[in-house]
Amino acid sequence: MEISLVARAHWRDRETGEFQSSEPVSCSLSLQEEELNENQSRDPEITLEVLRQWHGWLMRHAMSLNRTRQFYEAEIFLQEQISHFERYCLGITGCEKFLEELLVLQRRIGASIGERNRKEVTIVC
Repeated sequence: MEISLVARAHWRDRETGEFQSSEPVSCSLSLQEEELNENQSRDPEITLEVLRQWHGWLMRHAMSLNRTRQFYEAEIFLQEQISHFERYCLGITGCEKFLEELLVLQRRIGASIGERNRKEVTIVC
């Protein structure tokens, strides 16, 4: 099965404050049986960038849940996501730092984290 996608990015220019948009980019995803999917080759550079973006989103979302005192939800969220993240990391050099940061956060997310620490984490990610 194949899925066609069209994506476009929107952002606000930091200097001018104007909204900008990229040109649309078309691509397609091919869905395969699990065995075929697991054995496909990956571009390590692209995979590492995916991990970098995913890591940032995970950290920001977990901190958002912590800020609203949804400690249990934050724990479950990280537990589920880390299992997927860890699997995606297999065979990719350079993702160890991201995984370690997520595991450290997982140990702390079940209790209130100070606002200063939350801000530091979300700014870095």
